[in-house]
Amino acid sequence: YQQPKTQDGNENLEEKDEDYYEYKIEMLELEVARLTKSEKKLRSEVERLCNVEESLEKLRIEFRQLDLRNWMWLKPILGEFLGCTFCTEIYIKPSVLSCNHMFCSWCIRTWMSRNSKCPTCRQEISFVTNCAELNEFILKSIESGDPDRRNEYLRISRERERDGGYRVIENSSDEEEDDSDDYSYYAY
Repeated sequence: YQQPKTQDGNENLEEKDEDYYEYKIEMLELEVARLTKSEKKLRSEVERLCNVEESLEKLRIEFRQLDLRNWMWLKPILGEFLGCTFCTEIYIKPSVLSCNHMFCSWCIRTWMSRNSKCPTCRQEISFVTNCAELNEFILKSIESGDPDRRNEYLRISRERERDGGYRVIENSSDEEEDDSDDYSYYAY
């Protein structure tokens, strides 16, 4: 047996359906608002990241310019204190003599092929030592500096390595006082 439906019952169902759909619409509107807010946040974050990337690129450019300016400042100091008196270049594989004078390894080997005395103080050379740490410092300084200077340094270095032998240096009148052609041990 079925109970007859009243008009109130249908209205009740219609109200419930209407309330349900209003609730669903309200929930969807809230979801749209939340997504819109999230989209705004994401757009804002993307814009912020683009600005950060732009700032980083500007800083990279400034750093390169600053690095080059620092190199320009450092170059005369390197040349003055780390320059070989033979070739007037910044030391290429610096070597220290027993008297504590320093020259490029290639320059002093070439000198020692004809003389056994220090070209600066004229003391007998009893040993020569390579300065690996100073060489590393010079190489790092050259690498981070002016590209033209770095290329020139590397060109000269390769040229000397390729030469490998000793270049004969003609004795000048004040060097002729050294009548000895032999020289002490050279540690290379």
